[in-house]
Amino acid sequence: MLKAFGLSLIITLIAFFVVDNQKPNTTIYLLVVGIASFVSLNVIYLITSRAYEKFLKEN
Repeated sequence: MLKAFGLSLIITLIAFFVVDNQKPNTTIYLLVVGIASFVSLNVIYLITSRAYEKFLKEN
């Protein structure tokens, strides 16, 4: 979970520097990017960890 948090923070920082800060919805956009990246990275971690556990049980 710590890895997912760190990677989502990096993705949010990249989005912060790429987005034009003059738009009024920038804060909402960055919040959505941070949450979406955190959730997606956690889902990927969960899927891969379950697949690895299944692999270990079969061998």
